[in-house]
Amino acid sequence: MAVMTLNARKREELASSSVKDNRKKGNIPGVYYYKGAPSVPLYVKDSALKPFVYTSEVHIINLKIEGTNDQYNCILKDIQFDPVKDTPIHFDLLGISENEKINIEVPITLVGTPAGVKEGGIVQHSMHKVEVECFPRNIPSHIDVNIENLMIGIRYMWAILSTRISRYSIARMQQ
Repeated sequence: MAVMTLNARKREELASSSVKDNRKKGNIPGVYYYKGAPSVPLYVKDSALKPFVYTSEVHIINLKIEGTNDQYNCILKDIQFDPVKDTPIHFDLLGISENEKINIEVPITLVGTPAGVKEGGIVQHSMHKVEVECFPRNIPSHIDVNIENLMIGIRYMWAILSTRISRYSIARMQQ
């Protein structure tokens, strides 16, 4: 699991006019929250947020807040996009603890060329993510699914996948 640093600064003004002005300057508003602690409103440069948004892998984020010595381990829990421009307009960072399990979506990677494709079939990859429950140290960057033995008309059974995993458990399937 890759740990990447994200530098942010605290949002002092929470008015919508201030948020709009900062978005025009390339600052994306967000919030860091952790169970039992007050939430921290933040701004992050849009260029600093891109490596966490436009990737197929999951990262633990080491959040550093400008002007303080505070550092927080967290994950990108949610991100909202502008419906027209398709650019980030808000994000949520969820604080994590090494001793508590978390639920997180992890991408599925298909490995191999199915035997059915060699016979003229096609692969329909309809499930791209799966939600897993695990400790932060065991978060997989992705889950490899070997599909080499799939024949035409055969489906991969996700129940088989969940019995082969020891460090995390499948919490929910995503479509």
